Amino acid sequence: MMRKKYAIPFVIASALAGIVLASCGTPTSSSSSSSSSSSSSPASSSSSAPAEVKAANGVYDLTGLDYSEKTDVLGALEKYAVDNMITGLPIYQTDSYAAYNSRITKGTDTYITGYGFGIMREGRIDSSVSVGADSYPSYYHTYETTDPATIAYWDSDNSLVSDLNSYISASYFGTKMNSSKTGYDWYGVLSTYDRPWLVTTDASGNETATYGGDLDVTTTGDTWRVYVRTGESGGVAYRTGSSLDSRKAYDGTYATLDDYLTAFKVLLNGKYAYYRGNEIATSSGGSSISGATEYYRATAECDPWDTAAETAFESLGVKGGTDSNGDYIQVTLGSAVNRFYAMYYLTSTFYEPLPMDFFKLVTNDGVDYDNFGSYNSTMATTPVDNVLSVGPYYLSAWTPDVEIVYSRNPNWWEIKADSDIYTINGVYVDILPAASTSTTAAFDEWLAGNLDAASVPLDYLSQYIDDPRVSKVSGTSVFKLNVNSCTQDAWNSLFGTNGSVAQLGDDYYTVKPWMSNDNFVKGLFYSIDRDNIAEARGYGASIDYFSDNYMSDPENGISYNTTEQHAAALEDFWGDLVETSGYSTTEAQSCFNTAINELLAAGSIEAGDELTIDVWWMATSQSALASEIGTYFANAFDNCSAAQTNELTLNVNNQYVTSSLDVYYDHLMIGVFDLGFGSITGNSLDPLNFMEVLKSNNSSGFTLNWGPDTSALDLEYDANGDGVDEIWSFDTLWASADHGVVVYNGVELPPFVLSYGKTEYDDAGTATLTFTYKDAYTELYELAQAGDAEASALAEEVAEQYTVTPASFILSDDVKTNQYAGPAYGSRVGTSMGAKFSGLSLTATSDYDLSVESNAGLVSGSLVVTVTQAGFGEIVADGKAYFDVCLSGVSGLSTLSTTYTIYEFNLAVDKTTGAYSIADGYTLYTAGSAGTSYDAIEAVSSASTAA
Repeated sequence: MMRKKYAIPFVIASALAGIVLASCGTPTSSSSSSSSSSSSSPASSSSSAPAEVKAANGVYDLTGLDYSEKTDVLGALEKYAVDNMITGLPIYQTDSYAAYNSRITKGTDTYITGYGFGIMREGRIDSSVSVGADSYPSYYHTYETTDPATIAYWDSDNSLVSDLNSYISASYFGTKMNSSKTGYDWYGVLSTYDRPWLVTTDASGNETATYGGDLDVTTTGDTWRVYVRTGESGGVAYRTGSSLDSRKAYDGTYATLDDYLTAFKVLLNGKYAYYRGNEIATSSGGSSISGATEYYRATAECDPWDTAAETAFESLGVKGGTDSNGDYIQVTLGSAVNRFYAMYYLTSTFYEPLPMDFFKLVTNDGVDYDNFGSYNSTMATTPVDNVLSVGPYYLSAWTPDVEIVYSRNPNWWEIKADSDIYTINGVYVDILPAASTSTTAAFDEWLAGNLDAASVPLDYLSQYIDDPRVSKVSGTSVFKLNVNSCTQDAWNSLFGTNGSVAQLGDDYYTVKPWMSNDNFVKGLFYSIDRDNIAEARGYGASIDYFSDNYMSDPENGISYNTTEQHAAALEDFWGDLVETSGYSTTEAQSCFNTAINELLAAGSIEAGDELTIDVWWMATSQSALASEIGTYFANAFDNCSAAQTNELTLNVNNQYVTSSLDVYYDHLMIGVFDLGFGSITGNSLDPLNFMEVLKSNNSSGFTLNWGPDTSALDLEYDANGDGVDEIWSFDTLWASADHGVVVYNGVELPPFVLSYGKTEYDDAGTATLTFTYKDAYTELYELAQAGDAEASALAEEVAEQYTVTPASFILSDDVKTNQYAGPAYGSRVGTSMGAKFSGLSLTATSDYDLSVESNAGLVSGSLVVTVTQAGFGEIVADGKAYFDVCLSGVSGLSTLSTTYTIYEFNLAVDKTTGAYSIADGYTLYTAGSAGTSYDAIEAVSSASTAA
């Protein structure tokens, strides 16, 4: 693991944490200093930093740190996020109380974080006691509020389908309860080994595979091999509950190596554009697959069995093979990871085997690809007919809006190996629409003996909390009020007319000046009695960002919230209020007093004003919680001395959406709110990677809190372990630990910079677009020639890490119509047009002309794109389309191993005449950095001009 080769000092200012925090009566800390190795503060305070603190410079790849060291980085990032209030205003962890029928014997009576009670795998049912006597009385009875009419997890964006699919699916690796029943162990399920094998390649191209269980935790690599269960000896036999002969022909047949490859070929096919396939094709880092973007693009108009798709598959980072250990699938990930995260990222039911002939059968040779796992268009075939089950249970019945049934698969290899597991005969899912509107409907069904389990609702909590049939279940998420603390300028830059996240218009939303006042927002944080709120609802009061389910050491099951790094991250902001779950009216009013004086002095408010905040909630059923929290806010504000002296009041305007997801798509994700209730969960075994959702550039697509610029150089951290802090931005420190980066003066340096020149038209209407570009080595070389010692030292390292050639540039043939999934938000829907190109060499086509000029052997010159009217007739919708200039196949830091869109320009077409014009283009992302903006690059790359 290479942390850094060069550390060139650069003087830059920053603020000490605590100076600004103490200005509004920050709660007293239990110690004078934090045990964290970092400190941070809002960017507005950075000018007061001591001059001796240096900016980070060098090649930083922290992916190979051990778990303790990675937890140090996570603690530094969380401290920054807490201090800057971008974790949202936490309220409670979704702990709950679950009632189980007395006929259920759990695998363990002690809830195991991240595993549960082990009911389905290790639990049992006393079949002499019936539940739901008219419907599969010996099956485990549960419920869902709606019938999704599909079990196709590949094409789903919600947890309901994922949950239903989990009963019939298996992954390469899984978890089982340990012998002491205090935790869980990872083991091979579809894999014949309990860990994947690391594959290394020598100079001659010879591969060596080393078993992951024998590797040190700090050993990383990007290529991993999984030996998979195939044939009768592997014991993975497909099951179907279908009565159709064509489907029954597959019942009991065994998985083959080709079937495992089929999963990748179909999931990542661009023509089908399955939701999860698109997600993987556009992701980066260790969870991505090398070459997935290229394969997805190459198959935009073909089925996975077509010759073009088979050719494209050869470039995907997935291949199959056989050696003395058996059949294997070998996957090259988007970045180097250790043995655990290789297993974790490959542990997905996405990759379970599937016979290609079965897929062709149920989709009519790919024509009706939406049939897979779903009903066909006439409802003549059902999900039971259109899916194969791989696992201890199989889908046996599906009655629309009534029930979904799974039956035990006695032929599953684990059941054959151990008759004491998966003993429950099946699962009966009752469709219970009443539970979507009534908080007691499911529990009433449990009381009536129709369900084996149900959460205890608030109405029944006091009566049943001590019932022996009731158990406490740890929550998987901390729900919070997400915060929009943007100034108007900051909001416009994110969501205005030329917004970097969404283009709503500069006049679309007016922010409230008090919401961008740190002291006012802190007053809101301190004013809520979380213990009282949570206790009344059976939840756990929380001031944490993560739930207890998030593991900083996933191999040993250590929850991040139990670590000293987490405690240190909370200390400066919360101080002694940790003991009261963040509640102190005194501290809240101290902050409000300071905020009011600041706002009055700035002319943002006047005496006698009513200050309003708009709080958005998921449903009217949350009105009691909304009212309670609003009362806490208003009471603390209205009764502070400054408010009373100036006759100020606070009005909390609680508003509700029609569908729970609307709060995200119509408000939180596009900054149209002051506070908004919600939470993002996922990736619980890699919380450091999950911190991407806090980046202000929305590189994850799930940023919910807006305000501070996380690319600002205002975080101090000792990444070298030498006791010397350096200046970082939140974004760059996160990237260094997530996938590794080259850092120049505290900012992530991309492999190149690109500028858009101009568009010229000739008499025939042909447009010529000229771009100038420069690779990182050339950039640093020129800076070094101008006397920049830091650039000089770093240049050679960059040459090792980034290898960019003219052939790395491609012009995408994706022309995308300007259609959005929501109001100015969502992904554009594309249609294909034109021909593909490989590199910058001229390719036989009438549509484009690509050429490049070289400068003294360095990659610095111009990219000329010539566009004619040929093929534009396919453009639909509003007549706007987009071309992408992309970078592909860059060697070095592994985040650059796939295709990245680096520039996009707008093509406007008159659909009547066919005439077109090309508007000024705009930069999407710097290649490989998943969101590093050109503004940040300008700060360290004076020779470059932002597009």
